[in-house]
Amino acid sequence: MARTGTWELEAIVPALDDHHQQNTVLPITAQALTDTNGLLDAVTVGSYTYWAGE
Repeated sequence: MARTGTWELEAIVPALDDHHQQNTVLPITAQALTDTNGLLDAVTVGSYTYWAGE
């Protein structure tokens, strides 16, 4: 039987660190965690592009 219901996705976008990151396009990955924050499953759902500030 499939589980149905309401799900919530929390996201954090860290600041781009120019000294450690050469690529400005990074994957967006959704992770399903257990009650103790262990990784249950993960899927890449898209990408995020950092744009240079003005």
